[in-house]
Amino acid sequence: MMRNKIFLTFIGFFLIVGYLVFASSGVYGVKHWRLKSDSLLILKSGEYLAKGNVRVYMEDMMLRCQRLFFNNQNERFRAEGGVFAVRQGSKLWCSRMYTGKTTNEIVLDGNVKIDSEDYRVQASKAFFYRDREMVYIPSYPKVTELSTRPFKNAVVGRELFYFVQKEKGYIEGDVNAIVYSNNGEKTRITGKKLNFYPGGKFEMEGDVNVVQKDLTLSGDRGEYFATSEISIMYGNVVARTKDSVLRCGYLKSFLKVRRHYAQGSPRLIRFEKGKKGIVTLDLTADEIEIYDSEKKLIARGNVRLVRSGGGEDAVLTSDMLEYYQERNLTVAIGNVKVDRKNMTVYGDKLFYDHEKDTVEVEGNARAERVEGNKKDVIWGKKIVYNAQTGRVVVLGAYGEMNEK
Repeated sequence: MMRNKIFLTFIGFFLIVGYLVFASSGVYGVKHWRLKSDSLLILKSGEYLAKGNVRVYMEDMMLRCQRLFFNNQNERFRAEGGVFAVRQGSKLWCSRMYTGKTTNEIVLDGNVKIDSEDYRVQASKAFFYRDREMVYIPSYPKVTELSTRPFKNAVVGRELFYFVQKEKGYIEGDVNAIVYSNNGEKTRITGKKLNFYPGGKFEMEGDVNVVQKDLTLSGDRGEYFATSEISIMYGNVVARTKDSVLRCGYLKSFLKVRRHYAQGSPRLIRFEKGKKGIVTLDLTADEIEIYDSEKKLIARGNVRLVRSGGGEDAVLTSDMLEYYQERNLTVAIGNVKVDRKNMTVYGDKLFYDHEKDTVEVEGNARAERVEGNKKDVIWGKKIVYNAQTGRVVVLGAYGEMNEK
C-alpha cells in the first residue's frame, strides 16, 4: 500500500510508459495483436484508418477509442475520441494520443487521467520521449492517492519530469504536497522544486516549508523521508511554534516523535508566562536538541541563556544546559556562571527552579554580591540563592568582604 509513499508509488510511471510504448510501437512492433472496429480503411500502403468502437488487443494491454490512424512504415499514429487504455489493472483516459513532432515523442492530450492501484494522475497533457525514456507533464499535474481512508496524499506543481531508467525525477514550480502518516498526521510540503527518488526520499529546493500541526519548518533547501517521517533543512532554517522560534543553519527533525536537532549557530527564542508577565528566553549554543513530546531541551557547547522580562532578567553561561518544562527546571553543567540583579554565581553544576525562583549551585560554588561600593564573595560546597528574597544559603561556607 502506498500511504506516505504516494509520490514514489505515483512515480512508478512505468504504467504510463507502458501505455505510451504500446501506443507508439504496438500496432507495428508487436507480432501478435488484434484490431476491432466498425470500419477499417486502407488509405495507402502501410496506412490504416479505423473508425467506430475501435479496440486494439495486444498481450496484456487493450486500447479503446473512436478513431485510430496508424502507419506501419513511418511509425506514426493518432488515436482520438474517448481514448481509454488498460494494462494489468491500471487505467488511462485522454481525448487524444498521438506521435508528436517526431516518432520519438508521444503525446497524451485533453483531460488526461491515469489510475493505478494506489494513485490518480490528472493533467491536461503529457509527453513521453522514447530516446531519453523521460515523461514530461506540464500545466500543473495533480497526483492524488486512491484509497478508502478519509485522508489522501496529494501533490501538485507547475510541471513534472520523470526519468524511467533512473527511477527519479522532479516537480518544479509552485510545488504543494500533502502527506499523511498512517495515524492521519498531516504534513504539508511547499517549495519551488521537489526531487524524488526510490525509497520515498525527496529533496526540496527554494523557499522550502514543511508544516505539521503547529510546527512550521522553513529553509533554503531540504530533504524529506516519507517512510520514517524525517525532515532535514539547510541554510537560513527557521522552525516556528506558537511560543518559540528557532533559527540555525542545519535542522534535522524526527516528525513522528517531534524531536529536533539543530546545528550551525542555533538560536532559540521562547516565550513563557512568568509571575510578573511574559518572560523571553534567548538561548544560543553550538547545538540544540528539542524534545517536543517530552517537553525537554538540551543545549551543548558555548551555552548562553538570556532571560528577560517579567522582572526576571538574568544571563546564564555553561558548557551544557538541560531544560524540563513540566518540572519547571533548568540544569546547567560545566563552567556555570549566572548574572542576576546584583548577584553573580559560579559553579560546576546549577539547578534553577522556575516556580520557586531559586538557584542551587554545586561544585566549586562561589557567589559574588555587589551593593553600592561593597563586594561580598562567598565560597562553599553548595550555594542556594532565592532571587525573590535575595537570601543566600551556603553550605561549607567561607568568604570575604571588600570595599570597591
